Amino acid sequence: MAIERVVEQELKIGEKMVVEAASKSKAFVVAFEDDGETGYFYACDKNAETYIVDAMHIYNVAQSKHMAPMGMDIFWSSDGMVAALFIARIAHGVFDFGEKKGWCRSNFPAPTGDWAQSGDHAWSDSALEMLV
Repeated sequence: MAIERVVEQELKIGEKMVVEAASKSKAFVVAFEDDGETGYFYACDKNAETYIVDAMHIYNVAQSKHMAPMGMDIFWSSDGMVAALFIARIAHGVFDFGEKKGWCRSNFPAPTGDWAQSGDHAWSDSALEMLV
């Protein structure tokens, strides 16, 4: 399975921004938001009753040691089912829409709704294997 970079953008932690990246083959969207205090990665489903179906905490601005601008990339798998967020070439979050599962380095917050069955957001490098 091939992956496609959908977003390639500069990120400065603490500067407000929202970036969305849609799957080309499904009704799924992921979004990254820095609200000036925190960074979050969202899984969204255009056909769901609630647009945001899962959310993962990526960073707290006050605790970040990286204040210089850095690269942010969002990738989608070719089947449109898996999306990943990379900051400074490091994976920080992965969503698998087929399994309704997310992984992030903070393991926060706990998933809710239909995604709660997956248990938690504990990071695993094996999540990246779904992209290749």
